[in-house]
Amino acid sequence: MLSRVAVLSALALSSVAVAHADTLSGAFAAIGGDTFTTAAPFTITFLGGSVLGGSATGGFAPSLTPGGETISFFPAQNGVVPFTPNAMTTVPSSLFAPGQTGALLLTVAGGAGATSETFNLYLQSYTTSELTGGSTCPPQVGGTPTCLNVNGSGYFTGTGVTTYTASPSTFSFSSQEVPGQNNITSFSASTNANPAMPTSVTPEPSSLVLLGTGLIGLAGAARRKFRA
Repeated sequence: MLSRVAVLSALALSSVAVAHADTLSGAFAAIGGDTFTTAAPFTITFLGGSVLGGSATGGFAPSLTPGGETISFFPAQNGVVPFTPNAMTTVPSSLFAPGQTGALLLTVAGGAGATSETFNLYLQSYTTSELTGGSTCPPQVGGTPTCLNVNGSGYFTGTGVTTYTASPSTFSFSSQEVPGQNNITSFSASTNANPAMPTSVTPEPSSLVLLGTGLIGLAGAARRKFRA
């Protein structure tokens, strides 16, 4: 009977183990091509061939290296993102990815073996500003804006060697018109992503008190039966 008490105690104490999770902090940038409309319906269309714009930082760095990455913008909508000029846009639920609370804006994958990871950025809201002229934007042509700046928020998830849960993120995007060519896309994103927590959890102090009381009761009952 005493051996059974020992087993029960070991099982109960094992549930007290403190759950531990690393935190991912970092950022990366991408460059590519796009087009955008200057009359309704207003849309940005990301073109294929986007690549990392330099080295990723923080926890993104092991998986995302220039030349070894795959980047897709708004894949479920064939790269087309609707926007409202000079206003904030809240992503409608009709564009939410299955099981998510945002639209899949970006998928970026990289690494191999122990560094293999796929990151998804889900878009929830964004503000679009039309620009004309200035130090980084070409002069107005035919009365239409020649650049767009977009700033927004959403969250990242990740799958691969590590599984990351929904983690708040921010991003910025700019589109600069190049006469006779596709626009230049500049994109950057950052996040503080928390890996999925293990199934075991840390009991609250009151739970620990109850656990200790229960173990003492089990030990007392076993002692009485053993003496009998």
